[in-house]
Amino acid sequence: PSGQMMQVMLLAAAQMDNNMRRDKCVTGMQEKLRQGYWVNLPPKGYTNTNKNQAANKHKLVINNEGKAIAKAFEMRAKGYSYTEIEQKLKPLGLTTKENHIGSLLSNPFYAGYISNKLIPGEIVKGKHPALVTEKVFLQVNAVEEGKEPVRATITHNELPLKTFMVDEETGNPFTGYIAKKGDIA
Repeated sequence: PSGQMMQVMLLAAAQMDNNMRRDKCVTGMQEKLRQGYWVNLPPKGYTNTNKNQAANKHKLVINNEGKAIAKAFEMRAKGYSYTEIEQKLKPLGLTTKENHIGSLLSNPFYAGYISNKLIPGEIVKGKHPALVTEKVFLQVNAVEEGKEPVRATITHNELPLKTFMVDEETGNPFTGYIAKKGDIA
């Protein structure tokens, strides 16, 4: 019994230490995000030229795919469909599929803003170069002028984990559906 008690105490101390480290790390990441620095891997269209550095030393530059994404914004603003955008920009290096272009174009990061799960409900002006102007972003997303761009979050009560898992490459959530027989797939 005394050995078990000692083991429980050591495990509890280790757990407390892990929780304290996690809290400190998350708090630091939240602060960097609020200062306008991106703390994660850069989204499609950007390359970090200062990898393995602190977030405030990251240098995000627009790559060739980013130039294609900027053209996708321009095309969408002119009324092109997602299918047309994918077909015309695939030869230029846009690797996003038609059904993911909408979520790509709704990301405020491309307009120079940061939104992140670590700072829910907050949108911060980022210190990275914007792919498109705020005006074009708002036009593409049909948002009124003067309001900050907001990325939509949808809660699915019947499919609670629908947006929980995301594609590692694009960051887009996987979809779910209810089969004809009523089973969730």
